[in-house]
Amino acid sequence: MEKVSNAPPTTRSSPNPDGVRQAPWQWERVYSAVKTCPVCGKDFHPNIWFDQNGKPVRCQMETDWKLRKYCSRECQSMARRQPRENRDQANQSMNWKQRARTAVKTCLCCGKEFRPRFYHLRPMSESAWNLQRFCSISCSKKVENPMFLPGVVEKMSETLKAIGQQPLIHGGNGRTLSFPQEQLAQILNAETEYPISTTAQQRHAGASHCYKLDVAIPFLRLGIQLDGGSHFAKKIRKTDKRIREWLAELGWSVLHISNSKALELCTICKSRDTLLSMLTESWFTTAIELPRKGTACTEPFCPI
Repeated sequence: MEKVSNAPPTTRSSPNPDGVRQAPWQWERVYSAVKTCPVCGKDFHPNIWFDQNGKPVRCQMETDWKLRKYCSRECQSMARRQPRENRDQANQSMNWKQRARTAVKTCLCCGKEFRPRFYHLRPMSESAWNLQRFCSISCSKKVENPMFLPGVVEKMSETLKAIGQQPLIHGGNGRTLSFPQEQLAQILNAETEYPISTTAQQRHAGASHCYKLDVAIPFLRLGIQLDGGSHFAKKIRKTDKRIREWLAELGWSVLHISNSKALELCTICKSRDTLLSMLTESWFTTAIELPRKGTACTEPFCPI
């Protein structure tokens, strides 16, 4: 006698959890089945193949449809590239493109509201947005860079003075002449620390009462500034440009040259005319053109 099995009989469509027998999968429920892709957010249906006359031939099996999570192979590969701990949150992260348009944060430094950056209509990654706390790099430096904290610069200055730290060539207004400045002035037969007074209008715009040129040739109205390493800073370059513009209004042309380049030119050139021609042709200079009718060139790095 055969043993009676307790397993339910195999039917074309198994009952649902409520015990109600479902309609057949093929050509009935396959048309109404729908899922949402957790990567792109699009709705997709089971695959159905048609013949040349447009008549359905076969469809995707129900077991394969239950295991299917993504609308295409591209979305499946994108989900696999995600970290394993984030795969369960794919449904939330895939809607980031829509949520990025309304996302907003408040800068911890200036208090301004800012939004995610977009690159070619694509927002920045959600992980980078979650880590961002400031609206700009300058704000982040003001909070996270200790040099912006009050008292830090003074403390560092005192420490450097205590250990005797100083530049190799320490010149400037009110100090003794540097060796490159002496050599350059001697060959050019020029004046050093030449003062130039500004106008009242320029002083009203923020200029000082007087500017001193390291080396000056008054009859040519040509000044030469010997710059150290600090003049490569963005803030000081901006200040130097403003001074060149103010001096250009007074008819002066100003050339900027590094100390090392000045020593090199003084070694090569022994005559005044040769040194002047080398200075005007050097890429280390600015404001090359000599003044004509009270005007001067103020643009940096403009060769003749």
